[in-house]
Amino acid sequence: AEYMGTSRFVDTRTQRSKMGLTDWQIEDKIMEIEKKKSIEVKLSRQSLTHLPNVFGRLSLLTKLFLYGNQLTDLPSSLAQCPLKELNLGNNKFTSVPSVVSSLTQLEELWIDDNQISGLSDGMSNLSLLKRLVFSGNHVQKLPGHVFRGMKTLSVLLADRNQISSVGDEIGTLQELKKLDLRSNQLTSIPLSICRLVHLELLVLSSNRLTTIPQEIGSLLSLQVLYLNSNIICSVPAELGALKSLTKIALQNNALTHLPAELEIEWFEGNRVCNDEKIPEVVKACNGRLEICLQGNTFSPHDELSLTPLSQQLIKKMRRA
Repeated sequence: AEYMGTSRFVDTRTQRSKMGLTDWQIEDKIMEIEKKKSIEVKLSRQSLTHLPNVFGRLSLLTKLFLYGNQLTDLPSSLAQCPLKELNLGNNKFTSVPSVVSSLTQLEELWIDDNQISGLSDGMSNLSLLKRLVFSGNHVQKLPGHVFRGMKTLSVLLADRNQISSVGDEIGTLQELKKLDLRSNQLTSIPLSICRLVHLELLVLSSNRLTTIPQEIGSLLSLQVLYLNSNIICSVPAELGALKSLTKIALQNNALTHLPAELEIEWFEGNRVCNDEKIPEVVKACNGRLEICLQGNTFSPHDELSLTPLSQQLIKKMRRA
């Protein structure tokens, strides 16, 4: 075991056998460390199929890493530990372990790449949670009441699930800065997301979106917006209100034109068209915003009233 500063880090990999750690090996190690201060235990990739109840004796256990095992549940004795960080990624959980709802001091919970079909109601007890990661599961909806008590949540990663609906109460997460919902089954952007006034990163790539609501213009803190690989056929002029935006990804959609207001805001009134191949990344005329538009079919609606994007502007964008 290696100890660093006031935080006691326990690396049990040296005890690993081909069949993983046995209960007595784990208990022996716990006996060595249970009187230490601020304990951090790492038991990743140990082929564990269960966790012994002896962990309840670690009254100062603050961080527990169990990534890459074969766990299907956790012992109830963990509720006695003041855990702040728990990593359960890449195991065999089919539901969120019931003891998790008792870990009210949790600040970070990783339960990604399992086989979980839904979030438990008890997770609303995690009032100190700042980061929640459940990417790569089988979750179909995000019920709003689950987030009711998570007032400090700043990062929510729910990509690579089967989510088709999002509860309205997600809009109450006023500290949320990063939201990743890519590779799900959303057909529209929930209006509740448009109430997240401190959101800086929003990832909605690879869903089934066809439109973008005008209310997205309320996300005044938004810096990066990924909407690529959907079937979006139009975008609202309200995107021009997002003055903090530094990147917007709209490639591989069904866009044929942009609103005139955005052409003025982004391209000095020039119209994007396919007279020439669109660059991979186009910079807006303000030089700050990067816009990805490849994989769409832009064409003018009326040749008399619309000005094609000139060769000169294309070269200007490529030099930028």
